[in-house]
Amino acid sequence: MEFNNKNIFYTLLVIGVILLSVFFGFFNKNNEDITTHVEKGSLSNTQEQKYISSSELQKSLDDFHNISVDTKYLDKNQISEISNLMRIFNDSKKVSELDNAIITFLKNKDISRLDKIRGLWSMIENFGISSNKGLFLLDYLGTLEPIELTDNLINIYCDQQDSVVKLKIIDVLVNSINIASPDIQDEKELAFIAGKSVSIESLLYDEVLNSTDEYMLSKTLMWYANVSSPERVQDIISIINNRDSNIKIEGKKLVPILTRVAISTQDAVENILPTIFASIDNGSFSQPEIEAFNETILSALNSDVCDNILMHSATKNYLINYLSKQEPKINLSNDISIYNLIDYHSWANANAKVNDIDASEYFQDMVLANKNALKISSILLLYADESFIQDIKQHTDIEDTYDTLSSALESSETHESSKALIQRALDRIKK
Repeated sequence: MEFNNKNIFYTLLVIGVILLSVFFGFFNKNNEDITTHVEKGSLSNTQEQKYISSSELQKSLDDFHNISVDTKYLDKNQISEISNLMRIFNDSKKVSELDNAIITFLKNKDISRLDKIRGLWSMIENFGISSNKGLFLLDYLGTLEPIELTDNLINIYCDQQDSVVKLKIIDVLVNSINIASPDIQDEKELAFIAGKSVSIESLLYDEVLNSTDEYMLSKTLMWYANVSSPERVQDIISIINNRDSNIKIEGKKLVPILTRVAISTQDAVENILPTIFASIDNGSFSQPEIEAFNETILSALNSDVCDNILMHSATKNYLINYLSKQEPKINLSNDISIYNLIDYHSWANANAKVNDIDASEYFQDMVLANKNALKISSILLLYADESFIQDIKQHTDIEDTYDTLSSALESSETHESSKALIQRALDRIKK
């Protein structure tokens, strides 16, 4: 969705920077913007889900942009192989089998996109959308950009009380708008997509205006910034900040909204994003605000919009330099959780992308040459599949990696939380 007036870019940015400089404060760092595959549809604290993106499916499926304006196809149609796996898994190995089965299913060119949507939706209805299995499947359904399910998802959203479920539904709905493509020429289909897009924007607008929960408001406002114009985003922020309520969108909470607007179109990337960079460089942002920006930009660089951001050479060059200074610090002596490793992996993956480095080679070098056991563990736990592990185990430097991990486990200076993660990584690579 293109913006109509470049001046609005600068108006919104100036307002944002003024608010950032006046209303700032230190907030506890949270992990609400984590979008890596560990959070997506996680089934327990110890089970990691693989991930496939919409862009991957678009490249491999000729019928990806074949949509249906007739929702009769949503009749139940169980996919027995995957459904059976869903019923029997109870450990990490079973989750891995399930991932592989669903990803193979999604990539199958002999099954139409519509049949894939039908099958996954049928299972979600069977298990219940708010169940762990339902949320697990909902993530995969989202990669098909199921604009046809807009009404179904909105109806379920309106009946839901669980914020986790509601946010995942919004994720799928907003992603579904991306189905619009030059490949779609049929006027009826284009009108269908436009109508559903309006419904999604209206849902987000109502949620932002009526939410009394600060977390839900902040999250849905970020999504609203993705699908609406800068004028409307500016208006709704003014409404929120001027009403009689303790919930305000200021300081650190405003940064992700501005960043979302700044990466929403090529025009915005070329005009707003460099101005935000300049504001960071001249000290206008506090440290909590820089952290909020980092979370948002890393999330974007690890998503399907990465190519659009890096298309502008000046922006790409800035990010190469900027990310080189933003490597997260994870020390053995600190109390480290899986979320700290997720932060590091998010940075590492984005850093590889902006530098045009093959991710597999980049992470292999990190595992084999790095002397920080936690950084190695982040790759082994969050990136490495069986093929990656088998490849590095054939390398002559693998013994050094074993030594690095083992030494960290034996060290009295290593925090117990760090040891637990390192042990998991060592178990993965040695099994």
